[in-house]
Amino acid sequence: MTRAAYFDCFSGASGDMILASLVDAGAELDRICDSLNSLALGDFELCTTQVKRGLLQARQIQVAISSTDQPQRNLADILKLLDEGKLEDSVKSLASKIFHRLAQAEAAAHGSDLQKVHFHEVGAVDSIVDIVGSCIALNLLGVEKVYCSQIATGSGTVHCAHGDLPVPAPATAQLLLGIPTRVGYPDHELTTPTGAAILTALAEHFGPAPDMSAEKLGYGAGQADLPDHPNVLRVTIGCLQSAPGDTTTQTDQVWLVQTNLDDARPELIGPLYDLLLEGGALDVYVTPAQMKKNRPGIVLGVLVQPDKLAEIEDLLFEYTPTFGLRRHLCYRSKLARKTVQVQTRYGTLRVKVGFRAAKELTVAPEFEDCQAAATRHGVSGREVYNEALVCYRQMAKPHKEVQEK
Repeated sequence: MTRAAYFDCFSGASGDMILASLVDAGAELDRICDSLNSLALGDFELCTTQVKRGLLQARQIQVAISSTDQPQRNLADILKLLDEGKLEDSVKSLASKIFHRLAQAEAAAHGSDLQKVHFHEVGAVDSIVDIVGSCIALNLLGVEKVYCSQIATGSGTVHCAHGDLPVPAPATAQLLLGIPTRVGYPDHELTTPTGAAILTALAEHFGPAPDMSAEKLGYGAGQADLPDHPNVLRVTIGCLQSAPGDTTTQTDQVWLVQTNLDDARPELIGPLYDLLLEGGALDVYVTPAQMKKNRPGIVLGVLVQPDKLAEIEDLLFEYTPTFGLRRHLCYRSKLARKTVQVQTRYGTLRVKVGFRAAKELTVAPEFEDCQAAATRHGVSGREVYNEALVCYRQMAKPHKEVQEK
């Protein structure tokens, strides 16, 4: 079974909240400190207390530092710290991934070179402890996959090294591109760059919790005690009901981008399909519609992964006459699938096979393979398609008989 962590960010997330929630869920603080002490960070101490945030009891973690004179560190400085520390390879890999993502966000937000970015507050001891400590805690809890809810960002302004800035701060906003967020009440920074970097670097998807058997809960408190709003991050630790590569239903998130067109030349829509698919779209479709003033038109829809959303929207604005786009976050349930190769009289063809709960439900030969073979042999695509199905079933039958015995 795959062990997973699900972070419920109803009040956002910061580095210390993530670390505190994992410690509250059972990660041993002494072992975390032992590993952190191998880093050349100077004298510091992790202090933990139980606090109340509204009606919720949660763990709060603070980093006590003997010296307030902190050096400015860039990405290379921090990666060197990690390399020289006595950390497990998996912890180093996770922490490096987070710091790279954070550096990229800082560089994009401030127009700087990746290697020259100074992390300001994030390069300080407490932020390094939060990031590396969270990676150590996940490793101690045996977590293999991380999932996350929609992230609350708060609102208002925040004071940082660059002065007063709107919430979410520039680096946080950059990190949360394509991620489902909730902006608004309370008037406070709920999600910090450190928290956003950890979650967006590690989470498999953002939205409802996956199907899992919960074993432990942990609550991490933010430093601020907000009126009428429990400033707490909750993590659930447990086992997924499906392991990697097994045959249960899989889930993910995609954006559905739509626009209504009643003034687009039809001959331009066909080439647009290819541009969108080459740009990363998962699917493109057109639905006939009757528009305002009784004009016949179409609804153009595009399914796209979060990391390709901006690119697809750019293409739609550039290659259609639309003045606006709609987008909706969709949660998909997908059959687990595998691709097998079958030998037919028309050559080797690929066949996709879909499963749910170890039961084979769908078999679909790859159309492009069938069409190419049909062209080579001068027969219909349908004949090749049916041949591929027959050959697959003959190939799969002995395996099924063995399983039944």
